[in-house]
Amino acid sequence: MSIYVNVIDYGAAGNGTTDDTNAVQSAIEYCYSRGGGTVYFPSGKYLIAKIKGTVAIPASDDGSVMEGYGLPMEPEPVYSLPYCIRMRPRVKLVGESVGSVTLLSDYIYGRADLNQKIMFTFLEEENFSLVYHGMENITINKSFIAYAALNNVFTLCQFNSVHFQRTAIGIYAKILERCTFDELVASNTGSLLVVGGQWRSRNDAINEQGGFADKCYINKITFTFYNTMGNNEKNIDTFFDTYFFKTENNTTRLSAPIGTVSVAKNLKYRGICGTAINILPRYWRPSNNNDFNNIFFGVSPRYVIYGGQLKVSNFSNINIESCGYQDSANRVNPIGGGWDDPYLGANERIPAFIMGVSDKSSIDEVQAQKVYAKQVLPSNLNYYGLDAPSSNNNLLVKQPAQRSQGLELVEARVTDANLLTNVKSNYNFVGETMTRSINPVNGFCTTTFQLPTGNSYLVRVTAKANGTTANSLLQLCIINVYRGEQGFNILNVVKLGEPFYAAGGPITPTDLTVSDPDISGNVTLIAKSKSMVYFEIYASTI
Repeated sequence: MSIYVNVIDYGAAGNGTTDDTNAVQSAIEYCYSRGGGTVYFPSGKYLIAKIKGTVAIPASDDGSVMEGYGLPMEPEPVYSLPYCIRMRPRVKLVGESVGSVTLLSDYIYGRADLNQKIMFTFLEEENFSLVYHGMENITINKSFIAYAALNNVFTLCQFNSVHFQRTAIGIYAKILERCTFDELVASNTGSLLVVGGQWRSRNDAINEQGGFADKCYINKITFTFYNTMGNNEKNIDTFFDTYFFKTENNTTRLSAPIGTVSVAKNLKYRGICGTAINILPRYWRPSNNNDFNNIFFGVSPRYVIYGGQLKVSNFSNINIESCGYQDSANRVNPIGGGWDDPYLGANERIPAFIMGVSDKSSIDEVQAQKVYAKQVLPSNLNYYGLDAPSSNNNLLVKQPAQRSQGLELVEARVTDANLLTNVKSNYNFVGETMTRSINPVNGFCTTTFQLPTGNSYLVRVTAKANGTTANSLLQLCIINVYRGEQGFNILNVVKLGEPFYAAGGPITPTDLTVSDPDISGNVTLIAKSKSMVYFEIYASTI
């Protein structure tokens, strides 16, 4: 039977200055001893900074190797990290309401060594399945690793309405199985979720102990990095490689490939900071049947999702804004264009903002604006962009046609690629019609029309000098007036091909300007003309 305990009843002060480590631990232990349940935190700030023990980092090999594939070596040393509170299976930490409870420690962002603390960790034996635990309505501030299972499997855990601030890693698990992460927020944090990435064996063969995630639901994630990429991130990235991933072991300790090719070298370590979700299968074990939905990823230099072998998974409504720069908040020094990411090499742009998508996965919507990368999606995905065939309807990424394979400073909203292809060959669509007769002022005819916010529109603009078709120009475009959460707005015009015009007429393709909409949906048309221009504006929602 599930029970309910209040941390105040076990001595917690919740004032932000009194250390509440012992009180919270006592509440967890009592709840666990009675079969599990809820540990409740009333509104307040709870200081959790006292070290209670250490937990081993299990990312090391014992020196052995499969016969015929190399010689034995000395075992690697096993290192440890200090922790504050031992977490237990079947126990969930629940705050009074969203934003009312903060668990505070004393971590200084950018420090990364074996003296930095894990706030909550599990100590169960290797591969123990940790069931029915998690957090709800909790903010964690200033922790090196907030919540971790270095040597265990998270199974059926639930994290709801959890916010991480000034933290190196929000949640770490070696393996995830059937877990739910819903309404999680990370700000000024290295990475929200890291899975696997552990060197465990010298044998170059698929090994689940290196990490994977199966059948997880990841929804309503907001990751805003804001930090300028520099030494703080370098320290955290280097720490994880040194004590977990161990790239150097690929050349110093790895056996000859046991299969036809190496699997331990497939996943390239590219750091973890600035990436919302890292799923790192060190020995290339696929991650299957995961759902990634409603993710906002902003002002970050790296990846929304980075991993390998994300198979039979769904990616839906991914919003990317102001990313791919060393200082993404100000869009200064693009990666590979003005600042080199140490893991990519000199002058190399980010390959894609979503990395690791594999067989039978679907991508329903990706929205990107003000980003700098080679592309938004991996290049090994077949068919995306304006010319996607009808047999591949699960890929609906709309990009300007000339940039469909390489995005730079993208301003595009996702729309149905097949719809747009059809529109290009059928201009007689039905929608709202607006007409204006405008006399020139200083050689320009200017008018403004308004589109309701919250939609994308297919718009046909015709400008007729002297009101006659023989002197006309026609431009097709998509106009996005999309206002989303967290200040994510897409207000732009994407032209569909070159304009049609009457050759030799007074209006040429360069004489018509269609402005980006403002935040209220107002679009300005400017036609260069010495005579009256009759504008016809057809607009229909997509």
